[in-house]
Amino acid sequence: MDDAPLDEQMGVVAGQLHAATALFVDMVATFDDSQDWYGVGMRSCAHWVTIATGIDLWSAREMVRVGHALRDLPLIHEAFAAGRLSFDKVRALTRVATADDETVWLELALEASGSQLARICHAYRRAIAVDDPRRAALQRARRRLGLWWLDEDGMLALYATLPPEEGTAGAQRHRVGGLTIVGEGPGGCRCQRWCAIRPRSHHRGGRRQHRQPGSATQRRAAIRAVS
Repeated sequence: MDDAPLDEQMGVVAGQLHAATALFVDMVATFDDSQDWYGVGMRSCAHWVTIATGIDLWSAREMVRVGHALRDLPLIHEAFAAGRLSFDKVRALTRVATADDETVWLELALEASGSQLARICHAYRRAIAVDDPRRAALQRARRRLGLWWLDEDGMLALYATLPPEEGTAGAQRHRVGGLTIVGEGPGGCRCQRWCAIRPRSHHRGGRRQHRQPGSATQRRAAIRAVS
């Protein structure tokens, strides 16, 4: 291999990297199912992964999601494990492909570049939201995320990513510590999580300032408010 051109060597190493990532993603999904990650201060399997491996939290969450989604996409899973697909491509595919059409998506993914596939999948997701509401609902369901953990002060903190209709309904009627989120924030602002905590400072001078509250206490309160 040392005598091969550098671009060929990079291609070989990339395939090995993709295959190793596929194995790791499978392990993450299995570890998530086992709940062996659970412990004091551990919010989720993704939280454990970022602490134990140094992977950032967003990527760890995606690995958990992709690992579970691949169980319904055997052909894409096989190509990923063989090093023929990168994690970035697989991540995009698992947001649009189903067991019925994964062959078509796999063929496309093998021919397109990573950026081309990302654009195609993004455009497709936007299109199916209009043309195929049932499939759009399935894709949203795949992106659902719910986390809970105990804070240092013993309070239960919740975080959820939900379809808009469910999230809006939950925010309107759920009460946490005497705080009820109802409709829009000041001036028609929909950033209820910050308006509920700091309605005046958040909208200084009538302008919306979408900034995260500064202290850890405020951030925890904001998360609780919209959970």
